[in-house]
Amino acid sequence: MSTITPTTSSTRPTGVQGRIAFETDTKNIIVYDGANWRGYAADGTIGDGWTGSSSSSVLLDGSNDYIDTNSNFQSTLNSGFSFSLWGKLSATGSNQGLIGAENSSYSDRFACFVNTSNRVKFYYTSNNQAISSLEDSSGTTLTSWFHVVGTVEQNGSNVDLKLYVNGSQKDTNSGTSTLSNFGTTNTPADLFLGGRNYAGSLQLPFNGYIDEAALIPSVLSSSDVTSIYNSGIPADITSYSPASWWRMGDNNNATGSNIPDQGSLGIDATLVNGPSYSSDVA
Repeated sequence: MSTITPTTSSTRPTGVQGRIAFETDTKNIIVYDGANWRGYAADGTIGDGWTGSSSSSVLLDGSNDYIDTNSNFQSTLNSGFSFSLWGKLSATGSNQGLIGAENSSYSDRFACFVNTSNRVKFYYTSNNQAISSLEDSSGTTLTSWFHVVGTVEQNGSNVDLKLYVNGSQKDTNSGTSTLSNFGTTNTPADLFLGGRNYAGSLQLPFNGYIDEAALIPSVLSSSDVTSIYNSGIPADITSYSPASWWRMGDNNNATGSNIPDQGSLGIDATLVNGPSYSSDVA
């Protein structure tokens, strides 16, 4: 007689193809398919938003590949918000965008990128009121999978920024600014993943892998970030009610040029100039 092993999402047993376990924290049945744990909801159907692990990522060539989110997300970026994504560099030594957009006037900007010193940086500007950029100066290895979270929060007359890498806060800054003014004078540019959109043109193309990218319309706490990082195994973010969540092939069988949005906005992203799907995941 077979038995079902009790576990949690952060302490799953060693995977053997066909092994079944029950996660006491998520209340899901999980089955190991030989490569990944697959999570099944209580109704017996596999969930659209979460399969128990990431099974696919998107590989970009560092030349002209990028992912267009097809929105400027003004209604998300003009109040307290967070972004979360996973990345892995194939080559270092150049400025490479993870997520970002700038309009032609530079009045409204939001971007996270890796600089020539292989450090993650993050900045935000609302209606010409810029906050000094943040930087991870700790020497995080970026040629292995890494997790980045940035938070943007109104705090009185100031806006506070925080940058987390691999579950730990790396930098913070604050400056006079008003989130609600984002994009009210000049139209913001649509967000790109795997690069930065400058007024419709790709800048800082990313050479490597992107996975599990999300915009969350709330300010994540440090404990939230630790939970999402999950010791280097991407955790389910459904409970954080993402506005947009692009799983990079997990929900479309890693086929086609559209990346389904599993967030509340349902704005599918588009692969541009031929990025490819990959089984290399965190």
